[in-house]
Amino acid sequence: MVAKIWQFEALDTLFFRDGTPHNAGEGGGTGIKSLFPPYMFTLQGAIRTALALGQGWRPGGSMPFPAELGDSDSFGKISFEGPYLINDKEYLFPVPLNLFYKRTEEDAMQFSYVLPGKKSYQTDMGGVRLPELKKPLKGAKSMQGFMIKRNSLQDLLNGKPFELSADDFDEKEYLWQNEERAGIAINRSSGTAQEQMLYFTSHVRTKQNLSIAVKVKGIDEKWHKKAPSTLSLGGEGRMVSVKVTDKEDILPFFPDFNTDKGTIKFTVILVTPGCIWPFSSIKETNEKMQDLIKKGFPDIPGKCVSACIGKMEQLGGFDLVRREPRPLLPIIPEGSIWFYEGKTEDIDILKELHGKITNPLGFNQIIIGKWGD
Repeated sequence: MVAKIWQFEALDTLFFRDGTPHNAGEGGGTGIKSLFPPYMFTLQGAIRTALALGQGWRPGGSMPFPAELGDSDSFGKISFEGPYLINDKEYLFPVPLNLFYKRTEEDAMQFSYVLPGKKSYQTDMGGVRLPELKKPLKGAKSMQGFMIKRNSLQDLLNGKPFELSADDFDEKEYLWQNEERAGIAINRSSGTAQEQMLYFTSHVRTKQNLSIAVKVKGIDEKWHKKAPSTLSLGGEGRMVSVKVTDKEDILPFFPDFNTDKGTIKFTVILVTPGCIWPFSSIKETNEKMQDLIKKGFPDIPGKCVSACIGKMEQLGGFDLVRREPRPLLPIIPEGSIWFYEGKTEDIDILKELHGKITNPLGFNQIIIGKWGD
């Protein structure tokens, strides 16, 4: 089966909810903010629906949903990678959370980054080598408001953060902006506004030529050609155009390590959100998530000595078959980074892990970088 890249481009605004309740009377005066980019749960549903429509399936019709595309509990033969953002044909990625910046008076950018310190400190997690700023930079800020270009991320993986400039990044405020919306329910019998049914949402308007990309695998190439070119995506029935292209290199390449010393220092960076999948129970999921935060990903050789992890998020969803909300899942944000110390004999294993995904929804995709001299 040939992998294809699906690119979604907004025709107007977009709206993607998180796990926040959105029933009448909930959300407060500030309303519900839209996520962007969306999680794969939303995108895979749109892709599977589009592929099924191309095969003649219709909601409520006599034709069953194609077995190749799974059902509400499984994914059949199909699997996904991403999502990624493309700005004017250039792939963008989350900035690793150990990188910091400061604006100069000339509006240039200065950079510094944190690495594990040599000294271990006693914390509630035991002895921990806390990250320390490599180069003093007074007033430095996190780069969570930026996306990094593919070639620039390659420089970071190769351990060259001080060669970066402002041109290596795109500000999220430039790529997309929020638009506040207000709505009210209408009483159909009287044609007037219904009391206490006012609601507020915040949509996202993307820059022209900004698209969301998903790599789709496991389905016959002919199926992709029959899928509709426009889809309803996300909340409130927002429309997007769809372009399907051939597979291409998306991720930066595996870095070159110095193997003379017999030991290596490497990083594991999330390029898609981290999630415990499949979901079993809240207790077991929380225990596995704590281990992931403290010890890093399983099956990675070497010792995890430190990490920079973003604020946890919650991912919700709706089961269309059962007509009920899905359980909220804890999510580690993309850009989170773990620091490891290992041996040069592990490099072949690390090459196999570079770009690896552990589930059909594209969660937990990691890339390998280096942080030692």
